[in-house]
Amino acid sequence: MGLFSQQTKDNFNNARADSVLKCLKPKDGKTHIIVFRSFSKAALNVFGCDEKYTNEMDAILVDMQNKDYEIIDVKINTLSNQGATGQRDGYITCVTYR
Repeated sequence: MGLFSQQTKDNFNNARADSVLKCLKPKDGKTHIIVFRSFSKAALNVFGCDEKYTNEMDAILVDMQNKDYEIIDVKINTLSNQGATGQRDGYITCVTYR
C-alpha cells in the first residue's frame, strides 16, 4: 500500500494543473505557448513509464481541453542528473495551444 491514497495524488495533480492553467492566455484565436518544468519520479535506468510526469502532463492537457483550448503541439526536453541527489531527470515542456 502506498503512502498516499489515489484521491490525494489526484488532488495534488489537479492543484498542480490549476497553477499551470492560471498562466494560460485568454482564448483569442491566436497561437500561444506555455512552458513549465517538472522532475521525474525517480531515477529510471531501464525502460518504463514515469508515472509522476505522465500524470502531471495528462492532468494539464485534459484540463486545457476541457476548457476548450486546442492543443497544437507538445515538446519535451530532458535534463539528466537533476535534483538534490542528481538522480532525477528534469523535464522542460512547451505546449503550443490556441
